[in-house]
Amino acid sequence: MRKALIIGAVIAALILVGYSYLKVNPPLSAGASSSTNDRKVVLVSIGNRGSFGGIEITEVLINMNTPPAFVKIQVSDHTKGFIVSDQKNALQSGDYTFKGLHEVTLPMGTDPQVQIDKMNNRKATAADKIYALTVTDELTIETVTIRYRYLGLTYETTISTERLKQPA
Repeated sequence: MRKALIIGAVIAALILVGYSYLKVNPPLSAGASSSTNDRKVVLVSIGNRGSFGGIEITEVLINMNTPPAFVKIQVSDHTKGFIVSDQKNALQSGDYTFKGLHEVTLPMGTDPQVQIDKMNNRKATAADKIYALTVTDELTIETVTIRYRYLGLTYETTISTERLKQPA
């Protein structure tokens, strides 16, 4: 009986430590990469720096709590890169792959910084996929909030687009 209590306490402590670690170290790596001059189209590089599973993006909001007019995940590779355009036909072009939020699970090892390091060290291959959110709206996009799930836990991160602002 005493042994079962000790084992139960150890398991509970391990779960608590694991949960705390995951909450303090969110797995999504995201940063505003590019935009149109008016910031009505924003590209947010995204990737998974987690070690245990995929990330599912559940919702994207702009300017604190507004759904954008258009949001898709671009899936590409290093040779092609991403497109940033305010032209509807460019965003629907067959040259680039746009998928719905629920169609893509970000696999482990897709942290954008790791991908840049691979390119710089000439170790990137066509098999290395890169991911970015394309977010479009009629208003200037000041912030992008990404809600996602990882290992059953929900997370939220907000990215400012302030550094993309063009000089006046």
